[in-house]
Amino acid sequence: MQQPSGLLDDLAAQLARPAQSGVYLTKNEIIVLARLSDASLRINERPRMLADVLKSADGAEALAALFDRLATFCQASLDAYAELSREYPSCAPALRGFQENAARTVQFLSAARAEVDGSEGDEDPSPRHPPA
Repeated sequence: MQQPSGLLDDLAAQLARPAQSGVYLTKNEIIVLARLSDASLRINERPRMLADVLKSADGAEALAALFDRLATFCQASLDAYAELSREYPSCAPALRGFQENAARTVQFLSAARAEVDGSEGDEDPSPRHPPA
């Protein structure tokens, strides 16, 4: 029997795919995210674990905080890619796709946070679908 899929399940699945999100969230990082967010968590596959954390948010403020933490993680990955590209210029072309996808993921998470908050941001605040 297939589990029902919703927006948070889709988002978790996208974030757990490095080629699409531009970042790699380890199980340990998801556990830390759960602890920081007082979220419930079952040790499982990464997409399922991340979906559990996202669904554990008890209100808009908690979900917005989760989006902030995830965006901060993605931004740290972007910074690491930039540093690697500076230190090892021959790697820059291989990292470019991950950088672009991570930047899109940061924009998506910022827009999602703005939508959850009901605030207007500079970016398009319509994160109806996770980044692809």
